[in-house]
Amino acid sequence: MKSLAASLALFLAAATVQAGGFGGPPPFTNGSPLPDGVDGSYQASATAPNTTGIIRFKYMNGVQTTNFAENMYVIFVEGLIYNGDNDVAINDGKITGIIDVGNSLVPSMLGATLSGYFTAKADKNSPIYYFKGKGEIVGTISVPVSLQDPLGIQTPLRKSIKIKGSRIAQN
Repeated sequence: MKSLAASLALFLAAATVQAGGFGGPPPFTNGSPLPDGVDGSYQASATAPNTTGIIRFKYMNGVQTTNFAENMYVIFVEGLIYNGDNDVAINDGKITGIIDVGNSLVPSMLGATLSGYFTAKADKNSPIYYFKGKGEIVGTISVPVSLQDPLGIQTPLRKSIKIKGSRIAQN
């Protein structure tokens, strides 16, 4: 009877274990629980009071791709729309990103810029490599005074942001 109970317990334990479950993520995956490592397309939301945005980036062969369309952000701040590209590094479950200098998409807001950074930590047990963290954006908001002075008044902008995201597609 004891051997039957022991065999049953061993069978149930083995049936509920996923690959890599005994020692963490599979080898050669840069700390990712996903079998193909960190490669894939990612998307994150950036939020703060009166601020919301999307940050997208793509990894291929263990590094971020160089295609601008795959590595960009759009952030709405105080009613203005900013966009630009980003540089992101993923290393052993830590995600660090630079939001490169971008401009406002509103033509009357010439000179309005935005840049920043974020850091996040991935959940290594998540099948979609969910991550969350924080960062900061800085920039300027331009208010035109007249047609002769389109740059007008430059108001500095600085906000702490929260980041939440995941891998949304495999390569």
